[in-house]
Amino acid sequence: MDLADGIDESRWGDPGVGDWTVAELCVHISRAGSTISDYAAEPAERTVMSSTDYYLVVLADASIHSAVAERTKAQAAEVSEPIPEFLRSVFEQAEQTMQRTPSSAVLGSRAGGITLEDYLPTRVTELVVHGVDLADALGCEPEVPATAMAVTLETLADLSMHRPDVLAPADVVRALTGRGNLPDATNVLG
Repeated sequence: MDLADGIDESRWGDPGVGDWTVAELCVHISRAGSTISDYAAEPAERTVMSSTDYYLVVLADASIHSAVAERTKAQAAEVSEPIPEFLRSVFEQAEQTMQRTPSSAVLGSRAGGITLEDYLPTRVTELVVHGVDLADALGCEPEVPATAMAVTLETLADLSMHRPDVLAPADVVRALTGRGNLPDATNVLG
């Protein structure tokens, strides 16, 4: 949110990531918080056993990315307050939800019932990935807390283990040890 607070008013229409503007990217980032509150309001039976399983279920829907893009553009068009205030409100509500919700509570997510504890790494991953997108769009170096980066890297590496058709785990080892490069346009979240 600190990054959004510093965005000059003239930059909201600048390219963000893909075909989203900076403003639309920020609105999409808000989903990392809003879904916590929304899903906590929909208790469910546990059917999704981990954050990786959550991603595997969601990514199995071939229309997921186009649906996310449409929803993001529609939601961005509806935001009437300044985006930094909107983000602050969403994440304050998410924080309040997390404080009153036991980590073992099962949330009714789009993938099925998942515990808050297992869902949170997906939200951290989304925040980090899109926070880096936002920093790149603004031409600045991302500042990611070490704990959040560790959660994100663990989540993405675990997805690689479950999606070797997208990214072979050995390719990750090669890239991180200077023995090779990742294939172009590799995206375990795609």
